[in-house]
Amino acid sequence: MLRRIRIAVTCLLAIASVGCGSQQPAESTATPASVPTLEAGVLEVAITVSNLKQSAAFFVGALEARPLQSAFLGGDDLSRLTGIEGAEAKVEWLQIGRERIALREFVGTEGRGVPSSAQSNDIDFQHLALVVADMDGAHERVTGAGVHPVSVDGPQTIPKSNPAAAGIRAFYFRDADGHPLELIWYPEGKGLDRWQRRDGMLFLGVDHTAIAVSDTERSLAFYRGLGLRVAGRSLNMGAEQDRLSGVKGARVRITGLRGVKGFGVEFLEYLAPSPGVSSDPPLTPADTGFYVTSIVVGDFDATLERVESLGAGFVSSGVGPCGASCLEGGRAVVVRDPDGHAIRIVEAL
Repeated sequence: MLRRIRIAVTCLLAIASVGCGSQQPAESTATPASVPTLEAGVLEVAITVSNLKQSAAFFVGALEARPLQSAFLGGDDLSRLTGIEGAEAKVEWLQIGRERIALREFVGTEGRGVPSSAQSNDIDFQHLALVVADMDGAHERVTGAGVHPVSVDGPQTIPKSNPAAAGIRAFYFRDADGHPLELIWYPEGKGLDRWQRRDGMLFLGVDHTAIAVSDTERSLAFYRGLGLRVAGRSLNMGAEQDRLSGVKGARVRITGLRGVKGFGVEFLEYLAPSPGVSSDPPLTPADTGFYVTSIVVGDFDATLERVESLGAGFVSSGVGPCGASCLEGGRAVVVRDPDGHAIRIVEAL
């Protein structure tokens, strides 16, 4: 498909750190010839919401996000990127710590909502992990804002039996639209150094976006093709993981990836129970709960060749200028990873 539409676009994605996973050393910088050497990074994660004003108020009021820019988007560039003819959307870009997210509400295009039966092990699952300076204070704040808890019995602490993640505290919840989010607190020696510098803020930034995967090795081949590298691994199980994810008998293989900038991407492969359901048909950009992770790459054309060879599906109807949809970058295209998660590949300028 890419060869037929070589006429335009990309957006980017870079990775920061492993969440509840190991802080093991990243892969060697001696890169095999089969693995691309790219300056890739995660620029942002965009989330489709049902009511932009309501969602932005929650992120700003409850999660200490700072408004950056807003826009009303339409025209050929947005239609091409989203694969929706005549697409129009209201977008609000927000910053949490150093990281950027985008909330977007499509206008005149009816989408599906997040099903009430959604589970943390569903293949559609994707969340943002928000780093907090005080877990108890952050938990009290979000529950007071009327969120829907996923974790059972409040925040959970990873036990000493899991040395890679021991002492990390986390809490899963869903916002009014049903989008899954995570609060995460790092003890000394875990996570990025900057998560230990509190600076008087309760919400410090976005450590990673986590996605459910059905086959870690298959997903690794795809994301390495985008220029990301393994930063850590962990195997999480036991009563604490059950309560955290809200999934009984959870045994989760976690793999954290990172790029040269931006936040991290984390794979969650549920070895037990088996991976859950995925939407049929796949989620589209107008569906509430659709996430798209923007990854910026140094060699756009070579990256497109690689993801095509890895069997990427396409959301976009073609490649073209990212235009007003991107706060930075040149050409862009939105593809699907092996499990259907949307990635906007963006050309670095």
